[in-house]
Amino acid sequence: MKLSQRRFRTWLRGKSNHSLGPDFTWLWLGSTVSGLGSVSAMAAFPLLALSMRDSPVLAGWVTTAGTLPPLLLQIPAGVLVERLSRWRVMQATLIVRLASALILLMAFLLWDEPIGVLLVAAAVEGTCTVFYGTAEITSVPRVVQHELLPVAIAKNEARSQGSLLLGRPLGGLLATALSWATPLLSLCTGLAAILSLQMVDKSPLGGSMGMKAGMRHALKEGLAALRRDRFLRNVLTICVVTNVLFQIIILLFVVLAREQHRSALFIGAILAVSGLGGLIGSSIAPRVFRIIRPRNVILFSVTAWLALTIVIASRANAWLMVTAWGGIGFVGANVNVALALYQASCIDTAILARVASAGTFVTRLSAAVGALCAGYIVSSYGPARSAGWVLVVMIVLTGLVLVHRIFLPPEPGTECLVSRPHPREPETAWEPQPAGAGRHL
Repeated sequence: MKLSQRRFRTWLRGKSNHSLGPDFTWLWLGSTVSGLGSVSAMAAFPLLALSMRDSPVLAGWVTTAGTLPPLLLQIPAGVLVERLSRWRVMQATLIVRLASALILLMAFLLWDEPIGVLLVAAAVEGTCTVFYGTAEITSVPRVVQHELLPVAIAKNEARSQGSLLLGRPLGGLLATALSWATPLLSLCTGLAAILSLQMVDKSPLGGSMGMKAGMRHALKEGLAALRRDRFLRNVLTICVVTNVLFQIIILLFVVLAREQHRSALFIGAILAVSGLGGLIGSSIAPRVFRIIRPRNVILFSVTAWLALTIVIASRANAWLMVTAWGGIGFVGANVNVALALYQASCIDTAILARVASAGTFVTRLSAAVGALCAGYIVSSYGPARSAGWVLVVMIVLTGLVLVHRIFLPPEPGTECLVSRPHPREPETAWEPQPAGAGRHL
């Protein structure tokens, strides 16, 4: 079996025209179907709870079960992924998700209201997603050549945006159609992901650290590396602030749509526009980085966010506001690609999983806090004044970024980012920028 897989990979490597190689292709395909099933399941679980008991409280508990354990395990997941084989971590999480989906399917077929099983399935789904995602994102630099990292990371971000764009409405559709359709989809996508992972060469995906260092020491080392890196620290600070602001904007859209007696479908379409903008933005991120270097994308992003926020805060035209919201998603996808590219290119692979997990924890926590605060802010100040405060904070943030860029020296280490290719080279042939070369814009 192993020999036949090796021969097939060798044949595919010779036949495929995919510049990123067959290992990345199979990894990307498996992550695509796995992500689609996971997003659909997480969107469907609260709706299934509502259909059973018609209780928003129960739906809230199901949502908490799917989000709280992953948030708490985000940083420890980075340490465990570095200690173990990334390939085996991904395989184990897929098997656990498969078993959870099978148990949930049987529960729906045997009982009318399997509340307990649904709560456990939500917790398992969220936890496995954290471990799989941490292992997958740190596997990309190991299966892709360094000069092709921008293209690979952009494809990964496009996959994530596409999963969100398609998975959420698909999960809602399945939950309202048949209760057992959601675990059935999870079974199908899980099996497809496992088969795809079998075609990936697992030799370069081994653990990068031994079992000598304790968990506590490893966690401190990863967080210390995140604090020392000025570029990562600045980017994550901006992401924390903007995550809170964008959660307020989302609620503003919902409130304004309800004030205008818009349908739930219209509200869902508005929220999906951001995902569509993110999908487009991540798809063309390598081309954007040919014009704007990845280390300068933050200045461009904050400035663009400010312009788009002005459009939304003005409330001049509904369609213009929706277009601006899609533009925010477009810019955000480029920020995500730039952040992932910096981590893959500049962070030591021995601590990459820990640093990436810590960054993800910070951004997810800020989004959760922003969603919690948004309700109090909008209810206290009203939509108009809340939009005004969002605009004020965005102006201050943009001013700070400009001052930082003008008066402080460039962040050390950003020279390791990938620069634009030579004009006569193909579009995907990116050359590493040597330390000290080039100029800072």
